[in-house]
Order: sequence, then structure tokens, then C-alpha cells
Amino acid sequence: VPSFSAGITHGREPLGRYNLIRFHTGHGHLRIELIGRGLAGNDGGVIEMRVCLMIEGQEGVTWDDWVRLARLTERHGLEGLFRSDHYTAILGDGRGSLDAWATLSGLAATTSRIRLGTMVSPATFRHPSVLARMATTVDHISDGRVEVGMGAGWYALEHEREVQGERKKRWLA
Repeated sequence: VPSFSAGITHGREPLGRYNLIRFHTGHGHLRIELIGRGLAGNDGGVIEMRVCLMIEGQEGVTWDDWVRLARLTERHGLEGLFRSDHYTAILGDGRGSLDAWATLSGLAATTSRIRLGTMVSPATFRHPSVLARMATTVDHISDGRVEVGMGAGWYALEHEREVQGERKKRWLA
């Protein structure tokens, strides 16, 4: 089993450095055995962590790729599958991007356990009432498994291309 070192934190409190040596999946959870000496007397042992997969969906990820990722995420006991919410490829032009919330709607209908959401949806892309309706729809389809990540948006080129009208004027101000 591969071994690698990782710093483990709880909130902002460091728990120490450990060598992660074994991953177990079962009952829909990922269990990690830690070996090492932590802080505050935490000597390692077995700890359950909620681990999610985050994918940069704007870089040409196809619908078939999303379905395969979601099925593997469920099968291997990860907690959730999250995606970025970009309209423009960051690593180069010409790559396709499926809409984040439409993709999550489809994945909600094809999965049964994993949490689904965005990391993050820029507040400038959609009117708040439109985003609320989209997230509510995914939440209903998924039976309460949606997570909404919101942010200001950081990729200036994307905002220049995609954000229009009054929202663009406010963003550029």
C-alpha cells in the first residue's frame, strides 16, 4: 500500500504530521489508518475522514466523463463530487465546458449517495434567484445531497467574456 506524508488539521488546529498508510472503503465511507505522532497526544490510529473529489469541469470534461467520475466516487466511498463553475477554459481556449448546475442535475439523477455541488459558483454569473432555483432543483432531484459553494469569481478574462450589462459594470467598478 502506498505511503505518503500529510499534515492533518481540524479547522485551523494542526493535529500533526502522519504517514497515511492504508485506505479502506466500505459502507459508503473511506477509512484511513494513520501512523505517526500528532500533537496534543494524538498518536495516530484509525480516523474516518470525509473525502470529496473536485474536478475542474471547464477543461473539456465530457458528460460520459462526469458519469464515470460520479460512479467511481460512489463505488470507492468518497463523500462527494464537486466541480468548478466556469464558462471559459483556463488552461487554453477551445475546450468545452458543460454548465455546472445542469451537469449536477444530471448527476443527481444518476447517483444515490454522494454529495454534489460547486466549488464555487461566482455570484456574478447568475441572478441570485436563478441560482437559488437551480440549486433547489438539484437538491430535490438528489434528495437533499446538494452543496452550494458561492464566491466572487476570480478569472477576469471569463468575466469580460461572459458577464454582461449591469452585473459587468458592478464587477468592473
